[in-house]
Amino acid sequence: MTDSLLLPVKAESMEQVVQRLIGREADDQRFAIEPLWEWALATEALVGARGRYLKALGAARVLDARAAVGEALWWIASADEFLFRRISKGATRREYWEALGRNRGGRLIGALTFVRHRAGHHLAQVLAGTDSSEVRAPFTVRQPDGTSRESWLTARVSVAFAAPFAIADPAGFRFVREADLPPADPGMEERNGRDTWYSETVEGRAVGDVLDEAEAVLGSTLAVVRSDGHLAVSLSLDTLPGSG
Repeated sequence: MTDSLLLPVKAESMEQVVQRLIGREADDQRFAIEPLWEWALATEALVGARGRYLKALGAARVLDARAAVGEALWWIASADEFLFRRISKGATRREYWEALGRNRGGRLIGALTFVRHRAGHHLAQVLAGTDSSEVRAPFTVRQPDGTSRESWLTARVSVAFAAPFAIADPAGFRFVREADLPPADPGMEERNGRDTWYSETVEGRAVGDVLDEAEAVLGSTLAVVRSDGHLAVSLSLDTLPGSG
């Protein structure tokens, strides 16, 4: 079962939540282009980016596949920002992330927002190939009696970074380990624990699987159906408005 995000809600009524959703609160006289168009943009663009990534495997350049993943991460971060600014308006960033951290779905979205920032702001290479090869390295063991014995260490390692202008491997990519990301810039260190969420929910997994799960989490949190001029909205809330 897919986890919905546990969003902190600081509103006096459901009416206020609905006003936030459509982009117009009582003290805001501006009208949105169309209610919830920003959510549709982020979630539908995510679906499109994931599709372009899958289509690029075995058919287009590694660069094209990576670009599609970068776009997908951008839209996940955009959807996350929408939820924070609209549904959880009034909550602090720390309150928001503490709430999301209470289940896997929230930790996944937080982890992908974290890695999007690392890739975008720190130019981190966040994807690794799925191919692996065996590496053998000699080492010497010194015995208690002073004699030495040679041995070999064998390991299987991932081919981390494919040539950007080569055709993307049909097997696709995986997200690198958190330990393999470069250090954050000074002052930009992670303070909300999302790096550990990344280790738990993302690292080492196939990119397509991770993006598929992210789509499901966002879709189960806020679902919008448009039909014949009508709008049906399903919103998952952790607490009812006015309850704290």
